[in-house]
Amino acid sequence: MALIKCKECGHDISDKARKCPKCGCPTGQVEATQEVVNEPKKNRARIWALVVAFLCLISGVGCYGYTHYLNNESNKDLNDECDKDSSEESDKDAIVELTPKFIKSLKVYDELAPFSEGYAAVKRGKKWGYINIKGEEVIPCSFDYADMFSEGLAAVCKDERWGFIDTNGNIVIPMVYAEEPTPFGEGMAGIRSNYKFGWINTKGQEIIKPSIEAIAVGQFSEGLVFVLKDNYEDFMFLDKNGEIRFKGKCNGNTYYSPMESLICEDFPRFHNGLVCVANPEEYDKPQQYTQFDKYGNKLEVLSKQPNGFVHYAQGYNGKEASVVEVLINVDESSTIGLKDVDGNIVISAQYDWVYTHFSNGVFLVVLQDETTKYYGYADLNGNDTFSEELKEICRRSKE
Repeated sequence: MALIKCKECGHDISDKARKCPKCGCPTGQVEATQEVVNEPKKNRARIWALVVAFLCLISGVGCYGYTHYLNNESNKDLNDECDKDSSEESDKDAIVELTPKFIKSLKVYDELAPFSEGYAAVKRGKKWGYINIKGEEVIPCSFDYADMFSEGLAAVCKDERWGFIDTNGNIVIPMVYAEEPTPFGEGMAGIRSNYKFGWINTKGQEIIKPSIEAIAVGQFSEGLVFVLKDNYEDFMFLDKNGEIRFKGKCNGNTYYSPMESLICEDFPRFHNGLVCVANPEEYDKPQQYTQFDKYGNKLEVLSKQPNGFVHYAQGYNGKEASVVEVLINVDESSTIGLKDVDGNIVISAQYDWVYTHFSNGVFLVVLQDETTKYYGYADLNGNDTFSEELKEICRRSKE
């Protein structure tokens, strides 16, 4: 123990005393001791505060990084999906370029079909597959028959059974149908069983059971579909519930021939709320057509469709959004070309047949000699995939 002097009276007191026994003045030892005792506590509090702050910082950075990573990955997946959709969408509308390489790629095939949505069915030997706009075989020739793509799906046949594939060649609707389905239109495809039509959706589910007796049906447009009865005279339009919207008489031979494929894409379709149907044939009179609205009201009688073949060609004449009616024109040499409704030549009359389906910038055209049909494509600039030598051979065969 040591002695210290009181700050007030100068009396000697113990350094352990809390106050002077003489005057009662506090010595300050309690405060000093307490401060010494409290200092470690304060230091520990500071340390814990720093630890907590550091942990919060790490946690925040981690959460931000994880969330940022997930967002980036999610956005990457979304962007990839959008890029894929955009690519698929652009492929649907891409133009076929009739380059030497493309023309050469066609030589291995025995038959071609029109392009549709960026693909064309092709036949090699006895089997069908699909090429893209570059002429590359993207779906192998393994089907007994292959129809055009519509709404991303195409009807194909194998072992006398029909189903649907996607643009990757995957079977998405099983091959269970004994007869050729129609192409999809507004998410609906016609199927036939026991001479009665019904409709399925893109998942293969029956929306309308096969109960409609008909020789052939078209594709849905603006919620309605054309149905041609077995007598080739009666027609009707059905809605997506299978209910009759209106019916009437027509010249069914204008649209359908038993010698042709069951599916005829030139069946009447609605466009901007209107449809045009061939009137019943009258002896020794030119074919006329009646225009109907969606409720079956007769609006106008037309007479400017000489052969009854009508197709709406998207993007004709450089107008991407335009819709142009294309008519078949037969010249004096019995060769065929196309004219539009204004009489302008679309395809010059130099072929034995021109398919009116216009897609991806080309029409399917056919030349023929005494024994063989030759298939090719023609664009709107007067170019085609046939050599001048072949054209001359086919021309001479008709003389």
